[in-house]
Parts: sequence; C-alpha cells; structure tokens
Amino acid sequence: MLLQGATVVWVLLWVWHFPRISSRWTRRDCTLMIAGALLPLCDLLVNFMVADDRIEALSREPLFSAPLIGTAFIASLVMLTAFVAPMSAAIRFGLSLLAGYALFMLILFFTPVGVPIAFPFSEMHWSLPVFPIGHPPLLIFLLTATAVMAIWKGSRRWFRPFSLVMVGVYLLLGFGQYGVIAHQVGHLGTPGQKVHIYPDSPWMWRWRVVVESTEEYQLRRHHVLRDDFAEPRFIPRWNDQALFLKLLADPVVNEFYYRVFRHPVVQLDTSGSQITLLLQELEHQWPLVPGPTFYLESDLNGRNRLYQLQRFY
Repeated sequence: MLLQGATVVWVLLWVWHFPRISSRWTRRDCTLMIAGALLPLCDLLVNFMVADDRIEALSREPLFSAPLIGTAFIASLVMLTAFVAPMSAAIRFGLSLLAGYALFMLILFFTPVGVPIAFPFSEMHWSLPVFPIGHPPLLIFLLTATAVMAIWKGSRRWFRPFSLVMVGVYLLLGFGQYGVIAHQVGHLGTPGQKVHIYPDSPWMWRWRVVVESTEEYQLRRHHVLRDDFAEPRFIPRWNDQALFLKLLADPVVNEFYYRVFRHPVVQLDTSGSQITLLLQELEHQWPLVPGPTFYLESDLNGRNRLYQLQRFY
C-alpha cells in the first residue's frame, strides 16, 4: 500500500503543476487531497503501533481501506468542521479529502490487492488487477515530469501534452495486455475452478495465471510478446488436509490463511512431540524467493503455541 500511496501523491503533485488546475486548486486543497490519499496508510500504522499483539494486528483489515468506512469518516469530519467554519468551506474541505481518498481506492482497485467495497458487510476484495502492486514505471515518470516542469519552465509547452500521452500509453498497456491474456486463458477454468490473472513484472511484460481448485493450484507464467504458455506447475494447497482443518480452528491461523495471503500454500510437518506449520504465498513458490511467511509451532495436543512472522529463504 505504500507504493500505491506514493503513486497517488505524485499524481496529485504532477496534476497540480498544470496552470488551469493550480488556478482552481489552492495549496490547501492539494494538501487535503494528499491527506485523503494517505488516510488508509495512517490507519494501518496506528493500528500496528497500538496493538498489543502485532501478529494479530497484521492480519486485520485497515478500516480506512474500506470505502464505506473511509467515506463515513470523511463525512463525520465535514459535519464537525461545519460547526467552526462556513458550510461552503466545510464542503470544500470534505470534497478535497474525498478526491484524494477516491483516487487511492481507484488505484488500489486496479492492482491485485483489491478493495473491500462492501466491508464490513462482506470481507470479499474486488479488483481488476491490470497493474502490478505499486506502479514503479509510472512513479519514475511522474517524478521526472514534475521535476522537469518545476525546474525547466521552457519545457512546459511540449512536456505537458507529451506526459499526458505517456500516462495514457501506460494505462492502455495495462488494460490491453490484461484483456489479451484473459481472452487467451478463457478456456482454462472449469465450473469448479477459478482463474486469476496478475501482473508478474513491474513493467507488465510478464503475467501470472493461477487456476485455483479446492486442493491445488495450477500456476502458469506468460510473456505478453509470446503466444504460447509455459508448462503449468501444479502446487498442492496443503500436504495434510485433515491436520490442517484442525489447525484452522485457531483464529490466528484462520485469519492469516483467509485474509492475509491471496493464495496460501501450507506445509505441515509432525514429529514425536510437535506440529510445525509453514504458511507462504503461492507466488513465492515458483521460483523459491524470499517472502513473508507465517510460522506456527505447537505440541501434538495443540497447546504451547508459538507464532512467528519471518522471511523465508
């Protein structure tokens, strides 16, 4: 979410450098938009700092990443502001916050992270993942464009339309490649399977196709310049279903399995005295790369449990 927040901040700063925009947006408006865009990040940080159990805090959904709750919070701020300022100023204050917040939600919606649109009534995340998590190419371009427009004033006449074209090309690449690959893999899924498509590269040249069934994943990687798919790799979701179903009764394990990891893979090991559970994201299984890992160790009766979050190498 940090990369999405940085992207939104640079988008707002970049747009603010256009004369027609800056004549209508004051510095206060731009600052409030940035504050609205960073609202979910502040909520995540505060929750983590005040939580008694950091492991459990990482498994919770930040409240302000849910549009219904975030919009209600901004509306409450507007009503409070109306008591100490004119109604027109309070409404402008709220609209500025809401504009930045809505832009953050929009960018989040087009990444694999997704947005819990109906939370707290439903925990389902909705997304159209046409862009990678964060936008490194777009961030680099926006940073360069903002610096050039601020320092080299003579470039503004040609650099603004050129920059708009480049941003448009970036957006079309994401949507276009997603559409092409979605058409190519439409035959892979069956009624009992789900097909997920995600960008596998910051520059959107490689894509990952996951066919999810009840007991295993079928993982394919696809290059946008090639028509053929690599041979799929089949990865079991767990190696001991009966024991894992018992461990799912643990609320911490349940939270991490269903909410923290998008496609969790479970490795269970038992010895004469203990049970060890290793929970990792599917995307770190092929190839084996460092990634966040949830680790549980307990005795055979499920007591004396040790929880850890670690990096897996």
